[in-house]
Amino acid sequence: MKLQYKSYAKLNLFIRILEKRLDGYHNLQSIFEKINLFDVLTFESRRDNKILIKSNIKALEKENIIIDVINLMKEKSKVKNIGLNINLRKNIPIGAGLGGGSSNAATALIAVNRLWKINKSNEYLKRLSLSIGSDIPFFLSHGNAWIEGRGDIITSIYTKPRWYVLVHANVCISTKKMYELVRINKTNHKCDYDDYTKNLVGNDFLNIVLSTFPKLRTMYNKLSKFGNLNLTGTGGTFFFICDSEFEAKNLHETIPRKYNPKVVESLISL
Repeated sequence: MKLQYKSYAKLNLFIRILEKRLDGYHNLQSIFEKINLFDVLTFESRRDNKILIKSNIKALEKENIIIDVINLMKEKSKVKNIGLNINLRKNIPIGAGLGGGSSNAATALIAVNRLWKINKSNEYLKRLSLSIGSDIPFFLSHGNAWIEGRGDIITSIYTKPRWYVLVHANVCISTKKMYELVRINKTNHKCDYDDYTKNLVGNDFLNIVLSTFPKLRTMYNKLSKFGNLNLTGTGGTFFFICDSEFEAKNLHETIPRKYNPKVVESLISL
């Protein structure tokens, strides 16, 4: 049996860091929105107990979060002697704040749950996935979401269709390292959707990223001349928000080619 999935990226429309938790994670608020940028994952059963990954990025064949979630699923479900051939066509940049690894992990959970006939509920998969990564439960949810807690409190929301122009700096940023550099702003209070619509919140990692990576600061300063520039996740990718494809394509044409801008559309129901 062979299964193939699109594994979508996300944007953080804002991130607010509230406080550090006793478990070492941080409480935060964010809006996660899926975009039409995706990896392609293919899963096929094999007769032995090996799990083999082939990818257009060779480093991902040796070290991959997909292996972690599959091994956890095997352990919890007690399945034995079941192997997989996995093909990963990677299009989402790595360490870019676009959630590619978490999306791949969620896709793998969905695939093995079906392939191995484990038949666990989606809520079970969400709880299980939290031991691997805080963003994975979102990718096991439908649509876009208002996120709270460490990423485990997910409230579905409607976000209007929009277009984005992405600019990735070809810098791989460690999410763990960025969280280690967070200094809690005691004036940070919980925000609400009105604060977002009034542009009263941004990405709390922006200044950390710009001060840590001079290349990104230079890039940010130059690109800001073309419009209001936003940061997704803990960095690596900046984005402009556009209300139409026409606007996005026009903006895309004005940005120097050396920045490799990319036009993507928001996804509403996936």
